[in-house]
This record gives sequence, C-alpha cells and structure tokens, in this order.
Amino acid sequence: MSETREEFISNLGNPYINPQSKDLQLLFSYIKKENEVIMKFDKEDGIDVDAPDYAPDSMMMRRLSDMEDYRIAKTLLASVQKMVRDGLCSRNPVYIESLDREQRRKHNKALTSLMAMNDFAQKNNLEKIYTGKLVDSKDIRDLGSGDLEARREMTDFFLDLLTQLSKYNIQELKNEQLKKQVSTMQRKMDSTSRDYNVKKELTTYDGDIEFYD
Repeated sequence: MSETREEFISNLGNPYINPQSKDLQLLFSYIKKENEVIMKFDKEDGIDVDAPDYAPDSMMMRRLSDMEDYRIAKTLLASVQKMVRDGLCSRNPVYIESLDREQRRKHNKALTSLMAMNDFAQKNNLEKIYTGKLVDSKDIRDLGSGDLEARREMTDFFLDLLTQLSKYNIQELKNEQLKKQVSTMQRKMDSTSRDYNVKKELTTYDGDIEFYD
C-alpha cells in the first residue's frame, strides 16, 4: 500500500507548518480575494461554481506554479549533473547547457511572478507579501545584470514560501476552494520529490539539492 501524504511528509522529516505563518496567511488572503472575483464572473456566465470539479482559474496559483517550475528545472539540472559525476551517464554539454538555459528562463519568470504578487496586493489594498529588495523589471531577463543580491533575496523568499506551502496542513483551511487549490499544488511538489528521488529540496538560491542514493 502506498504511503499517505502525512507519512511521506514525516519520512522526509518535515513537520507541518504552523497555520499562523504570516507569509502563508497573506498568500491565502490573495488567493481568496482573487477567487471571489473569478467566482462572481463565472457565476454570472452560468458556470456552476458549487460543482465538485469546479476550480477558479487563479492567476495566483499560476504564479506559484511558475516558482515551482523553476525549482523543478533546477532540480532536473542538478539530477543530471549528479548522474554525470557518479558515472551513470556520459556528459552531454549541449543537453546540460539547454537545461541550464531553461532553468534560467524559468527563474526569470518566477521572479516576475513574485513581483506580480506584490502588485496584486498593492492594487487591492493588501499587505505586500514580499518586502525585501527587488530586481528592477528591466534587469529580470538578464541573470548577469542588476542587483544580484536582490535576485538572491527574492529567490530565497519564494523558495521558502514553497517549502512552507508544501508542509502546510490543509485541514486548517476552512475555505473549500482554497483547500482544493493548495492540495493540488502540494501534490505537484510531492511528485517532484518522488520523481527525482529528492532527499532535501532546493530551499535557497545557493543551496544544494540532496538526492537519495
């Protein structure tokens, strides 16, 4: 019998995050605010928002997916590099370079998504989720330009946010739509760890990814 999510989390040594985590509560407030607007328009268009399979087309969840896509791309690159070091496959510079370009592209998209979260908060008179240094938008496309410390700080923040989200006990959520959305994101993150045999995920910009032998 396959392990439950609770057992999977426990086996990774990751206790559930305190439900009072400020970053998560701000994130959840953004998603709920956005859901209210989306569901209102969907209902006016005749969509059954109470249907079991209904899910708001949330931009906020797409922003989180952009961040997770970067972590996946970085993990894949690290996994291939590890196999080369361990002699499990030959080094293919062209393939590794293409993986590196892909993770850089997704990194830029993730940074843009974090800035978009702050923009959403400002437009809706909500507290900003990220208050650290910001990369200038014109420097986003170039990893070698702009404030590299800001880039690192932004990356560390959203990676930590993903880690918190992955450990969150969704039973603490009373809003059913939010619970479904967070659960879907958690399953995506769990799948990444299983697919790449990850022991310790990427949690900081300069961090290492540990794999099971």
